[in-house]
Amino acid sequence: MRLSVQGTLLALLLAIVTLFGLFSRQVYFLQLIAVTGIFAIVALGLNLLIGGAGQISLGQAGFFGVGAYASALLLKYAHLPFLLTALVGAVVAGALGALVGYAALRLKGHYLAIATLAFGAIVFGLLEQFAFTGGANGLLGIPPVSLFGLRFSTPRQIYWVVWVITAAVFVAALSLQHSRAGRVLRAIRDDEVAAASLGIPVGLWKIRIFTLTAALAGLAGALYASYLGALIPNAFGVLTSMDLLLMAVVGGLGSIPGTILGVATFTILPEFGRRWEEYRLAAYGVVLVLLVLLFPGGLGALVEGLPRWLVGRFRPKEVGQR
Repeated sequence: MRLSVQGTLLALLLAIVTLFGLFSRQVYFLQLIAVTGIFAIVALGLNLLIGGAGQISLGQAGFFGVGAYASALLLKYAHLPFLLTALVGAVVAGALGALVGYAALRLKGHYLAIATLAFGAIVFGLLEQFAFTGGANGLLGIPPVSLFGLRFSTPRQIYWVVWVITAAVFVAALSLQHSRAGRVLRAIRDDEVAAASLGIPVGLWKIRIFTLTAALAGLAGALYASYLGALIPNAFGVLTSMDLLLMAVVGGLGSIPGTILGVATFTILPEFGRRWEEYRLAAYGVVLVLLVLLFPGGLGALVEGLPRWLVGRFRPKEVGQR
């Protein structure tokens, strides 16, 4: 039942994105929803890591930045095709994720959180200091996405590239969640000792999930670099990691399609408050607190439970039942 509900919600969200891309004439909102797709890939990795395996990371922006800069440098100076640079960005970020996963074998809880936070801070500091990354001034002149000889440079073209990749990643993640690997990860999340007693190599699976989620962040970073055409280290700082964590939590840990709703809350909702700029951040904070308090399971769990609530609400009552 849960698979069908999540699959239906994901299909509905992707259908809305498709219709918007076909009929919208608002360039700004095309760009905004394209950014939503990019950040959704990073937040999805966090959702799989925390909601799926019970491991925490406060340095996801570091993997995001590594993938972005690795792809951007290869595009700009080596003139390699985008697919190859995106693959390199994902592999480099995934390799660093494996190292963090190895550290996770000896750390748990807040100790693991602090270690991943330190990793993100180290990456930010290196990006800001290295000359070949442009330092604090950033990296400019990054070529746009080019696939099979076709150059995707307009907002609508980039929109489709981002969301085709995002849709593929989310469908694969939904399949993973309900596969044997997903059940293994949930067993580790619920009780590592019990999982190990069943013969599950807990350490190996921790390294695998950290590698996967870091690779997803690296892939998103490659898209982000070509989308913007410029990078600055501040985009991959600790605050970005906190935002990504909030996106995953508000969307609902364990809810794959809910991740898109959580990211959209952070990227699209603030745009409707620009008329009241002086109150926007305060109102934004109040809305987020209310979301967490009223819907602790996240927006994904709320929307997924709506059909069951409606069925129970409007089901004909039996005779004598109040």
